[in-house]
Formats: sequence, structure tokens, C-alpha cells
Amino acid sequence: MTDFIIPSKVREIPGHAAAGPVIVLTTENNQVLLDPAAAPGRFLRLVPGQLEDDLTLLAAGKWREETVAALELPLAEAVQRFPAATPCDIRVAFTLLSEAESLALCRARELLFWARRNHFCGRCGSQLIFSEDMAKICPQCRERFYPQIAPAVIVAVTQEDRLLLAHNRNFPGSVHSLIAGFVEAGETLEQAVEREIWEETRLQVKNVRYLSSQSWPFPSTLMLGFAAEYASGTLELDGDELDHADWFSRASEPPRLPKDGSISRRIIDDFYFQRGVWAAK
Repeated sequence: MTDFIIPSKVREIPGHAAAGPVIVLTTENNQVLLDPAAAPGRFLRLVPGQLEDDLTLLAAGKWREETVAALELPLAEAVQRFPAATPCDIRVAFTLLSEAESLALCRARELLFWARRNHFCGRCGSQLIFSEDMAKICPQCRERFYPQIAPAVIVAVTQEDRLLLAHNRNFPGSVHSLIAGFVEAGETLEQAVEREIWEETRLQVKNVRYLSSQSWPFPSTLMLGFAAEYASGTLELDGDELDHADWFSRASEPPRLPKDGSISRRIIDDFYFQRGVWAAK
């Protein structure tokens, strides 16, 4: 059982009543405030009355018996209110936190994004309120709005001892990673794997196998990792998203890879170090 428990409903916490661990995220630059001396997760701690009533927090979950609150502030205000804390890129924070702490961070970011984006009913235009479950509800037409995630597949395509790595035009510098893309409406995950690989590289794959997953709250993605084997085709880039791709063997020097903390790096490392499905027989 994880130390962090997701509750069955979302609730607001008035500023003056907030106490205990709080995850403070910034409204810009994908940052979280961390305190090296705090626990759990280097998250900040509040004492009753520390915040004013004009601030509203969300209850993200329970860390053992304590409520973990979530708060979003502009970076300058966050640093002013919590001078002992250090802003940290969320992707970097994933490399510092435990699995349960990362879950709490992802949960806080997802809830704050959802609450900020859903103020009015998309059906009748009335202002939404929090319901008794994991949703916002329209008091007029009773339409419910739940936090939503967008599933995406990320695939390690191999050909014997070689791994397909590609550079997306949006990647920084020369970083190469695995092929990835969002699941389209009506698709299975396996169909999404086959389509994404075909669309971006004109390769066909076989023996698609699920590996693992990772919440990727930028803003609301669930990354689902897969392995697949080359079946046929000649590598030909789509020209839109990818500008370079190649096969890299374990014996060769890999290109610049994604930073630690991402599922892509974890899967790539498993291939190179022959772990998991690539463990030496």
C-alpha cells in the first residue's frame, strides 16, 4: 500500500484552515516549491492561520493520516510567501521524490489544472460547484465534469540488439527518444502503437507488449510504455514531427538521451542494460 492515498472526492480547503503538507505549484514554468528539510517529499508544511481566506486550496489526498493540500501561485508570489523553499522543475523533482511522493505531486498538478479549466458548465453556462464525488457539477442542469486524462503510447521498437531512437523537432538540442503519440478515439492501445510507428517511420511492428506507465501531468497525460519488434518496412520519417531517426545497438555510443525521471529514459536504460523484457536469458 502506498503512503499516499487518493480520496474518493475532491474538496476545497479555506486558506486559514490549511495545515500540514502542501504542494505548492507555480502558474508558470512547470515548477514546484521544495524544502530540503521537510517531509514527506520535501513538500512545504503549513500551520493553521498561515494563509489568508482569499486563498483556496484543494485536498489532493492523504499522506498516512494527514491531508495533503495543493496550491497554485504565480512564481514571484510563491517565493515571497515561502522564502525558505526552492523552485524546482517538476521533471527534475521526479528524480528526487519517491514513487508515492511523485504520485502526490502528479495528483496535485492534475487537480489544480482541472479546477482552473472548469469554472462554467459546457452545457448551459452556469457556474460549477464541487460535488460529493470526484467531480464538479452544474447546479442547474446537473451535468458533471470529472478530471480527464489523455492516454499516450511510448514505444521501444527493437530489431535484434538495436533500438530505434528519434529526434522530435520539439526536443531540446539533439535529444533522441522513443516514438510516442496520443491514443485516438476508438483505438485500442495496441492499435495506437502500430499506427504511431507507421505514421512517423513507415515501419510495421509485431509482438507488441505492455511494459509500464507513468503519469505525465503536462498537463494531463498518462504515458503507457510498450515494446515492439520490427516486422517490415524501410525507415522513412514523416517530416512533420521527426527530423532524425536511426537504429542504435547496445555496443554503440547512444545519442543524447532524455533526462532521468521520465518513462522514456527508464525504458531506454532497461534496453541498454538488458533489464526487464530485455534481460539476458
